[in-house]
Amino acid sequence: DPDHIDVNLEVLIAAQLTKFLSASFGIQALYDHDIIVPKTEDNDRPGRGTQFKQVIGIGLSHSIGD
Repeated sequence: DPDHIDVNLEVLIAAQLTKFLSASFGIQALYDHDIIVPKTEDNDRPGRGTQFKQVIGIGLSHSIGD
């Protein structure tokens, strides 16, 4: 149905901070007309809405050998 469009937007930012340390940050925004968002403290009734997911990562690497 063209009136009920689903939107999925995902952004990932990754950076090498030092020779051994890296960091990443990701966020995803999702709107699906068929998914009902549950009731929360900020939302007094369930219904359609945008969902967000955030990810933060820190990585440590070390090479053995050459």
